[in-house]
Order: sequence, then structure tokens, then C-alpha cells
Amino acid sequence: MVSDSFDKALEQVRKLVLDYDANKPFFISSEYNESQARKDFIDKFLIALGWDVNHETQKNPYKQEVKVERTVPMGQSQRSADYALYISPNFREPKLFVEAKKPYGDLTSAENCFQTIRYGWNANTYVAILTNFDQFVVLDCRYKPDINSAAKMACQVHRYSDYGDAETFSKIFYLASRDAVAAGSLEKLGKSLPRRKGRAVSRGLYKEGWQPVDEAFLEELDSYREELARNFKNHNQNLDGDTLTEVTQRTLDRLVFLRFIEDKAIEQRAYVSEFVSKENPWLEFVASCSRLDQTYNGVIFKHHNILDAPTFNVDEAHFAGLCKKLEHINSAYDFNFIPIHILGSIYERFLGKVIIATNRRAHVELKPEVRKAGGVYYTPDYIVRHIVANTIEKLIAGKNPAQIAEMRFADISCGSGSFLLAMYDSLLQYYVAWYNEHPDRAEKDGCIRRDDGFWKLSLRQRRNILLKNIYGVDIDHQAVEVAQLSLYLKLLEDETTSSAHNYQLEFRETLLPSLADNIKLGNSLIASDFSIFPDELIRVRAFDWNSQFPEQLGRGGFDAIIGNPPWISITGRFGSADCSDEEVKYLISRFRGNTYMPNMYEYFISQGMSLVKKGGFLSFVVPDRFGFNAQFVELRRKMLSEFSIHNLLYKVPFPGITADTLIFVAQKDPPKPTSSVYVAEFNKPYMLRKQKDYLSTSNCIFEYFEDSAMMKLVRRLENPSKFSPLSAFCDTTSGYGGKSELIYAEQQNRHQIPTLKGDSIGRYETRKKYWFDFQPKNITGRTTDKLKLGAIPKILLRKTGSSIVATFDESGIFPEQSLYFLYNFIPNVDPLYILGLLNSTLLNYFYRAKSLTNKKSIAQVKKVDLDSLPILSPTSVEKMDRDELTAFVNKMLSLSRSAQGSHTEAERDILRNALKATDARINQLVYRLYGIEKADILIIESQ
Repeated sequence: MVSDSFDKALEQVRKLVLDYDANKPFFISSEYNESQARKDFIDKFLIALGWDVNHETQKNPYKQEVKVERTVPMGQSQRSADYALYISPNFREPKLFVEAKKPYGDLTSAENCFQTIRYGWNANTYVAILTNFDQFVVLDCRYKPDINSAAKMACQVHRYSDYGDAETFSKIFYLASRDAVAAGSLEKLGKSLPRRKGRAVSRGLYKEGWQPVDEAFLEELDSYREELARNFKNHNQNLDGDTLTEVTQRTLDRLVFLRFIEDKAIEQRAYVSEFVSKENPWLEFVASCSRLDQTYNGVIFKHHNILDAPTFNVDEAHFAGLCKKLEHINSAYDFNFIPIHILGSIYERFLGKVIIATNRRAHVELKPEVRKAGGVYYTPDYIVRHIVANTIEKLIAGKNPAQIAEMRFADISCGSGSFLLAMYDSLLQYYVAWYNEHPDRAEKDGCIRRDDGFWKLSLRQRRNILLKNIYGVDIDHQAVEVAQLSLYLKLLEDETTSSAHNYQLEFRETLLPSLADNIKLGNSLIASDFSIFPDELIRVRAFDWNSQFPEQLGRGGFDAIIGNPPWISITGRFGSADCSDEEVKYLISRFRGNTYMPNMYEYFISQGMSLVKKGGFLSFVVPDRFGFNAQFVELRRKMLSEFSIHNLLYKVPFPGITADTLIFVAQKDPPKPTSSVYVAEFNKPYMLRKQKDYLSTSNCIFEYFEDSAMMKLVRRLENPSKFSPLSAFCDTTSGYGGKSELIYAEQQNRHQIPTLKGDSIGRYETRKKYWFDFQPKNITGRTTDKLKLGAIPKILLRKTGSSIVATFDESGIFPEQSLYFLYNFIPNVDPLYILGLLNSTLLNYFYRAKSLTNKKSIAQVKKVDLDSLPILSPTSVEKMDRDELTAFVNKMLSLSRSAQGSHTEAERDILRNALKATDARINQLVYRLYGIEKADILIIESQ
């Protein structure tokens, strides 16, 4: 089939080459323009590659894989962005841009290459295509566009005279044909391209040798903020840090919004460029913002008592220089192509910093809570989309606009607005599809008919959807402002100069509505009953839901609450920098939270459960610890009792986060006896579990298994009538906590004693010793008792790793905290018997299926799960079998010691063979003792 499509395409292109050759002198003359070239050759070339350029089959304009961008300003002229190519069903993110030119002139001029690369880089595509049919040029878009180097970024160049050659055309076809792009050809090429070299890479400025648009723009925004802060502080010494942060943020918001409406052609004037050339650029900036406020309204241009005051002083030359860096002329950034959720990603990280002002200076640094958390991690778009698809989109499915207008959706820790944007986007898409399926209602409800006969939403409709359906709260003032800014950008996304002007003529109101009643500043968890002192209420930003959202809560609550609440431990090794002791006590009391290592996300889950209405959805992305840890058992029990859990999705990739993740989707509707939960790991098939099974267990753990066979095996091993937990046979604990810098590989002085760490042991072996000065000032942790640490005998077991690594010790050596140790065995229990079971393939299978956490990063086992490993009581085993197992374990220990001391490779090979054979004998014996059948053994061994 692929061969047939290639041959057909090659035949079509060969005809185009003949047509071009027949009249080439005219085609390369100045009389032949770009629109003719597109119609005569470039459209047909793309059609030959399988793209539905003329929309012969894809009639719905909102589901077309080939989109011709509308005319937008470029400098002082107009130009078309030509072809943006998508792959169904993702019509949000272009896969490839094709920029068309007429054959006359230099196709690969710096300006043409820069313009084309800019499209691709701003939209995060690996490459873009520049063509006039005479040439077909593939440009590398991985790097920030630079007018001086743009012409050097071609990674493939083909001439029309070679298109007819099958080998040459195959390079084009298997890169840019529709089916090749759908199969990942562009990503494959992008990853194979050579990485940039030079000082910028060596200094770490480019991740993997390249820098995407969000990283680059964030870097620039950071530098602009620092420059502005110093500029403002130098000329306005009375500004404190909070005020300086606010006025700097507002200035940058205005400049970014101006670039957006310029690049989107909503405004014909290039405001940012005009500021550069004015005698008093700052005064012109303030005056323009005042005029624009009358057109747009919203928080962006709203008069600011300090920033817009005549007494506010600025270094005009410096401000002009900053505007010059940001202006559209030769700028790397084109806001017509940067996805709005990418802008949100940039701002989320941008908001992680704050300006610190001293008497004379200003500098930027991370907020304390961000520094503590190791940075700001913006929720990936695929997580946001998953949650929205499983909540908002399910709620609105099958409903008409009037019904949806009565629904209310919220993010109660909205940050810069990623979830708000996704909610809004889904609503807009649904409305458009609904009206095009019900054209009789479209005109009546105010939709606008497009030239192709399809309907689109008017600006008034888009405003109403935003105002009626979308709500958010955040504790950070700058985040609230940016969330509003992001929603405004989305609102205006499809507007033009004429549509914006017509709206104002018709309705006599500003383009942007006030979002003060939708996106609010406040602490979603702490109400004004926290304190009687106004200063305290201001400090915690107390927020009363009933008074702030009376209409929404008066009708029972929100129809959906979704988001990514803060993952912040408010006690523990970091102290309580984020919350005072009073706040912690308040939260625990108000939400009946746990007192062991409480975390903010636990309270957001509780608050979300109370704010969502009956039948509404609650969905968050949180650490998977919520599904397993003992301190959250009551919260899980409450959710399992009051909500029907639709699905649990584990281990969703979250860049920058080491903790494993969990996305839960729950509906406020008590579960029925037949209610089932779909549970899986990311990109793995879902399993169906009865919700009552979760509720019936003592800890209400949201457990899951990779497949049904694994679940059946684990259930058999959990049978309390046959097997007992490890804790029934011995005590377990972790080693002492020693300062790592004081633990040495070699003995430094006579005060140090030998010790073992995690990497000191292997299966049935002790590899190396460390040395540590064991005295009170150097130790912490769960176990500091020398009698316990020096217990004889004991089994040592690594805390981390995807399998059990355990060995035997009767020397009394002290284990460090990266090891667990088992000691104080009950009478008639031989530790070697326990060791053989622990190191067996069977218990390792159970261990990986049931006991491990943080599998994505550093797999580890918690004490409670270690204690629960299923042990076959030695009293239920024939003495001959017990003796055989302990003999095999003794042999393993002996062989391991001999292997460590062997002198030749031949000796080691013989001993390794013996180790492998003995290990296999242990496994077969354990399978027999536990009653594991051959079919199940095959399943275990295969994994």
C-alpha cells in the first residue's frame, strides 16, 4: 500500500516538473506571484504528498489537517503564513509549517529562512519547510531563530529538477507526506539532527544542545524583570519588594499582551516598536495603556496607582532598549504561533521568583517555598487534557448551550491558569461543534457564519462562556493576574481588527470583561474564622467561599473541581516555613487531617470534596502516596464512601518530579455495590476493580496490578490462613542516620567503627565496609540503639531497588539508614530460612507487584510493606524441607564468599555457575512449598 502511494505521488510530481519546465522563464520572472505559484504547483505538490489542501474530504474547518493561516502583519507589509499541517485528532498543535514563496528571487535569503524557522520554533516543531517549488528546503527549527544564522539552518535542500528521481523524491515523501508525518517522521529527523556546539552549549544554556521557545522566553523574561526592577528601584527608592514585584509584573504583562494583539492582527499598530522611537517612550507607554484600557478593559491596562502615576520615574533610554529587544522586528518570538498553554508554562515558572528590595537595590530570587520544593513544575499539557477529558467533557457531553451555561467549573489552586485554559478551550470547541450540528440555532444564538458556510462563535459568546463557566482561586496575587491574562489571550485568539472593531460598534463595551468575580485572590483552605486580627487575615489571605461564591455554593457547589494542588509538606525536615504552627493546627482541625507529615494536597482534596456539588466531578494530580500511605487512610475512606471513583491513573510522567504520580477522577455520588474503578499505570491497559473491595480493606489502599494474572497470584499469597506477615517472625527497623560526609570508604582514625550502607551488600554477600564515628552528635534516624544495631544474628536488606537484595550477618556490624535489618527472631525460626524466602523469585515477584513505591525514580520499600511480605511459617513446613532450604542458603553464602576471594576468571566462572544452580534450586523449592503451579511459575519467570 505504501509503495502504491509513493508511486502515485511520484507520477503526479513528475507531471508538475514537466509543467514547470515548459514555462520556466515566466515562472521565475517577477510577473509570476506567490498566490499563482501556490495554486499552480505548491498546492498540487502537497496534495501529491497526501495532504487534503483543498479540503475535498475534510469539510469541517475545525477538523482540517491543512490550515491556511490568515494574513498577519510583518513589519510594514502583509504576508501569509501559508500552510500549517496537523494530524487528526490533534488540531491544537501543528506538526509542520510550509512557507511558500514565488520562484522569483532568493528563496533561501536570511529573511525568508528566519521567518520560516520562527514559525516552527515558536510552535515547538522540529523542522519547517520553505519552498517555491523550484526548491524544497527543510529548515532546522530547534534553535532560537537568529537573522544572522538563519540561512545556515537548512538540513535538506532539493531542486525541482531532482523531484522526478525516485531516490531523491523518497527523501521528501518519507519525511513530509501525510502518512509519514503521522508515523513520526519529523520527530525522528529532529532527534537525528546534529546538536549545536559551542560555548552556549558547554555553559549548559541548551538542554541536549537546543533550547525550546518556553525555555528561551522564560530566560528573557527573567532578564527583563531584573532590568526593570533595578530601573524602577533606582528611580523610586521608596518601593518595597512586594510593590516592585507587582509593578514589574504589570509592565511585562502589558508588553506581552501588546505583542500578542499585534501578532494576532487585532491591532494594526506596532505599539512596542513605536515606543522605541519616541522621545519619551515610558510616557508614551503609559498613555497608550490608558487609551487601550478603554478598548480592552481587564486587569492588564487598568490604571495602577503607582505605575501609572506622573510621579513614577523611569530611565526612558533603558525602557526603550528593553522594548527594542521585545519588538516584532527581527524578534525570535511570534505570538501568533506560540500556543497559549506554552505561555502559561512560561509564566508559571516565572512566578516562582520574587523581587527583593533593599534600601538602594533590587534583585530577583526564588520564592522560599519554590526553593524548598526545588523549583516550579508546570503541569504538562497531557495531564491537564486527561483530567479535562474525564471531567468537564463528560459533564457537557450531549448537553445544549443553555444547559452548559448553568454549569460552574473551578480550579481552587489555579496558578497561572493551565487548567482554566483547558476548561475554556474544551467548552469553546464543544460549542462550535454543537452549533455546526444545529445550524438552526447558530444564527439565533449569535454565531457568525464563515465564508465556507460553517459557523463560529462570536466574541460576545466567547465572553459569556468565560464569565459563566470558568472560576479560579489562588493565593498568589501575580498568579491571579497571569491567569486572567492567559484567559484574555484565549478569548481574543480568533479575533481580527475588523471583528474587534465591529464588536465595539455593536455592543458599545470593551473587548475584555472583568474577571474579578471569576478569578480571585485568596487562600482556598483558610477562612476568616482563622483569627480576629486583621493583620493575620491579610497575611494568610483568608478566603470565605460562601461569601465569595454565594451563587455557586448556593446551588450546591461546583460541577467540577480539577487541578494540581500544591505538593508541600508543612512539617518535617524542612520545618514549617510555609505555614505557622497556628495554620497547621487550623488545617488539621478544620479538615480532620492527619498529624503525621501533613501535606497541602491532602487539605485541597478535602476542600474539593466539600465544594463540589452532588453529581459533580473532582479530579487532581497528586503524589501516589495519597493512594497508599497510612496517614491518608481516613481521607481515602471518606472518598470511597461518598464518591464513585471512575479511574485511577498511576505513574503519569511529570518532568522534573521524582515522586510517582496519581490522577484520580471521582464523582460525588455514593458508590453502588456494583461500582467499578478503572485503574492502570500510564500507557498500560486499564484493569477493572470493584470499589467495594478498596473500601473493605483496613487501610483502603488504592492498589493496582499490571494485569489480572498478577492480581490473582498476589491475592493467593495474601491468604492469611496460609501465610503470615514477615513481622510475625522477627522485628524490623532501619539503620542509624549518619551524616553522609562523615562516612568514609577508608578508616580515618581509631574512633571510627566499621559500618554497612546499601551498596555494601548484594544477594547473599557483604561486599565492602565503610567507617563512621558513631557518637550522638553524628547520628539521627529511627534506630540509634547500639544493642539493636549490633544485634546477632540479623538479616540486612536494601531499602532501594526494584528487587529484594538481602544477606546474613552475625558479626554485629552496624547498618546505616539505607539498610533495613531483621533481628530478634522468634524461637524455632532460623534466619537462614527467612533469608531464602526473601531472596526467592517468588517473593521478589510479590515485592515488585505490591511493596515498591517510587518505581519511576528510585524504587524503594517502606517498613510497613516490608513487614507485610507473606512468609510461610516454618512450623507448617516439613523438617526435611526446612533443612534443605537452610542448607541451600548456607551454600549460597559460602559460594558468594569464595567468589569474592577467587583469584582467576576460571574460578569465578565455576563459582558463578554453582551460585546460579543453587539459586534455581532454592526457587524451585520455594515454589513447591508455597504451592505455586507450573502455569503460574511461567508467569512469574517471564517477568
